[in-house]
Amino acid sequence: MAEDLDPQDRAVLALHYGERLTIGETAALLRINPDDVRSAVSRAVGIVKGHQGL
Repeated sequence: MAEDLDPQDRAVLALHYGERLTIGETAALLRINPDDVRSAVSRAVGIVKGHQGL
């Protein structure tokens, strides 16, 4: 499952959910736009949910 995520998506998930950082904190740490963090979270959660159905 993790191998299906690109490195940035994995980093976003680790920081946002694992380290419990806000969207803004995650974006600042990764030096990306908060909208990109939201997109990465949405994309990664979709991939994870897709694997739950298998």
